[in-house]
Amino acid sequence: MSSSDSKPPNAAKTEWPELLCKTIKEAKETIKSERPDLEIQVVTVGTMVTQEFNEKRVRIWVDKVAEVLCLRIAVMSSSDQSKTCHAPKTEWPELVGRTIKEAKATIKKERPDLKIEVVTVGTSVTEEFNLKRVRIWVDTVAEIPRIG
Repeated sequence: MSSSDSKPPNAAKTEWPELLCKTIKEAKETIKSERPDLEIQVVTVGTMVTQEFNEKRVRIWVDKVAEVLCLRIAVMSSSDQSKTCHAPKTEWPELVGRTIKEAKATIKKERPDLKIEVVTVGTSVTEEFNLKRVRIWVDTVAEIPRIG
């Protein structure tokens, strides 16, 4: 090993390539166990963030759909049930494991009337019912977490 490849014996870890494709929970636990001094930020790919370097921060970038995407639909009356053949789509289980970009494109194609919110698993959200919103829940590390 050359001197340029070696680290000082007490060098603190600054990146975690082994966390790619792990869940947010697994990534947080690993980073906290190895570097409890760091602030961990979970960010969805495509989110605008500041570019300044911060040696006490690590960002975990996520980009995979973690849960079935669906709208909560109120129970229909029996007279409305005859219309279910032409009812608009309200869930997308086929998008679990896809990227945010793929999920958004599919939903917009099938339901352009919906507002799409991308949310990381574990984030607190309001519980109000909204027929014009679908939430994409993400939970898979998409980029190597690095200090900065």
